[in-house]
Amino acid sequence: MPAVFFEKKDEEKIMIPERLAALREKMRAYGVDAYLVPTADYHESEYVGTYFKARTYITGFTGSAGTAVITQDEACLWTDGRYFVQAAKELAGTGVTLMKMGQEGVPTVEEYLQANTKEGMTIGFDGRVVNEMLGETLEKTLPERFLSYRSDLIGEIWSDRPALSAEPVWILDSKYTGESAADRLAKVREKMKENGAEVHILTALDDIAWMLNIRGNDIPCNPVVLSYLILTETEGHLFIQEATLNDEVKQYLAGLGISIHPYDAVYDFAASITGKTILLEKAKVNYTICQSVMGENTIVNVMNPASYASMDSLTFLFDIGLTYQNTITREGSLKENSQSGSLDHIVMQFPLGRYMAGSVGLLPYSNVGYSFINSIDNGSDSRSGDGNISQAYVGVSGRPFKGFSIGANISYLFGNLTNTNTVVPESGSSGIFETMLKVRDYHLSFGAQYAIEWNKKHTITLGAVYSPGKTLLGRAYTSTYDVSSNTTIDADTLKMKNNYSLASTYGGGISYNYDKRLTIAADVTYQNWADAKFTNLTAGQLQSSKGQFNNRLKIALGAEFRPKNMGGNYFEHVNYRAGIFYNRSYLKINGNDMDEIGATCGFGFPLATDKSVVNVSFEYINRQCTPVKLITEDHFRISVSLTFNEMWFWQRKFE
Repeated sequence: MPAVFFEKKDEEKIMIPERLAALREKMRAYGVDAYLVPTADYHESEYVGTYFKARTYITGFTGSAGTAVITQDEACLWTDGRYFVQAAKELAGTGVTLMKMGQEGVPTVEEYLQANTKEGMTIGFDGRVVNEMLGETLEKTLPERFLSYRSDLIGEIWSDRPALSAEPVWILDSKYTGESAADRLAKVREKMKENGAEVHILTALDDIAWMLNIRGNDIPCNPVVLSYLILTETEGHLFIQEATLNDEVKQYLAGLGISIHPYDAVYDFAASITGKTILLEKAKVNYTICQSVMGENTIVNVMNPASYASMDSLTFLFDIGLTYQNTITREGSLKENSQSGSLDHIVMQFPLGRYMAGSVGLLPYSNVGYSFINSIDNGSDSRSGDGNISQAYVGVSGRPFKGFSIGANISYLFGNLTNTNTVVPESGSSGIFETMLKVRDYHLSFGAQYAIEWNKKHTITLGAVYSPGKTLLGRAYTSTYDVSSNTTIDADTLKMKNNYSLASTYGGGISYNYDKRLTIAADVTYQNWADAKFTNLTAGQLQSSKGQFNNRLKIALGAEFRPKNMGGNYFEHVNYRAGIFYNRSYLKINGNDMDEIGATCGFGFPLATDKSVVNVSFEYINRQCTPVKLITEDHFRISVSLTFNEMWFWQRKFE
């Protein structure tokens, strides 16, 4: 057996120069100066059937990834590092030169064509096996060259070409797919409307199989069916080899409103579409189809709704943020400048099913950072505080019916807060009274929202949140020091329960969205801190007290605008944000309220996928006491966050 195998390989090698000679003759007949042969079928599949292995036929290289370029003087094959050894063996003696992709001094396919063709020359390829995006790249990088894409020159010389696969089609029941084809068609048509599209062209075989819940064996190890699908608002047209369909499948497709057409008829059908807005994905739809619909129609190039309509079960969101803050504090003629930076948040969100999602994260809950000094009758009294409380949370949300969702978070609060009171008399010993709160507790919060949509472009969302107040668990440590003698006068530890409590939180909001580009939102937050338990630090003693905090009230208004969802330049896909807010703090200083006003602006810069975003925001906050202006603070914050919104369980394609 091994001897026969090697004889077969040697025979193939001998035939490669003959095939190249035949191809070059065809090139001269068609006026083609360079001919491009990629690894692809008519549907941009990662793996292809034997009918589509034109690159293997003309070079002898059997790997799954590679591109060949043939001129009258040279034949070259580009492939990646996985196949360098294999390609070198299979190309030896064939007259085909191996181009090792990514290696120093090795040009790309585009660079090679640019260097080896001149203005006015013709570059040929079968437009059915080259996607529109690659075709447009060739147009841009090779100006003043002609692109000939309507002839399959390999097919014209491949006399014993294998037949096109035509395996039987079967229906995959919705109990295995999780959703009926009728529901999926309805969802995709909704996405078409959102994008203003009247026609949607799908050529990717996995998209079509997913959409119609049909399966086949036209590609080894891939249960897909060679086909094209064109949808309108009311009709569906499936281009397929009719011999693959039995009566059951035909009846099933008819029940979905799908008409059957011959497989190759898609090109004439596409060419007959005029005056429409067509939704397609240029990275998947082949060059021939795209060229036939361009000019007479408006093209919307986005990811197939077949892909993102099913993304709920595959999508993973990760968000991380950093904040830098500069604070200027003024008290009378005194001025102090301080700077700080911190990890703002880490949040992950992921699906738990068709109607449920989960989230975990780490967020700031509270922080303390102050320092001031007062004159007293016989000296000075200074106070300072530092520390923070963070919350690690796990949340779950569900959607009982369309537009309405509810959810709950359980948080673990942890951190330390330290408050220090230093008294320096004009005579006598100085004293330091210090309290440290060590918080370790659980906390619950609940939320609900309801979205109302009309005319497909207008959505109003109402939301509400509630977090019940509770006794705070942890420990409080108090110490009194005599500075002069460097001794501890008194120290005590007590449980925080029944001494400290968290306020209840009530929140509500409303937002309006237009065309998924403009959002205007307002929200109100209220916390009844006046009823919360806490302790005063007086002469080193913890004394329970109430009524010395304000009930907190925050009102915020904001807007976000994105010029375009599709088309346009990069800056028309940036999210532009601005907002203002007022906050009556829960803090009281010497009987005075503390008010905050602030303004924010920011930008959301999309990454290559247009789903992941780099967010940059700038915030200004003015904080001051009223009615007596004791302390004024100006806060300047810069925040940067990265939001990754990507797919789980996806298969990378190597071209």
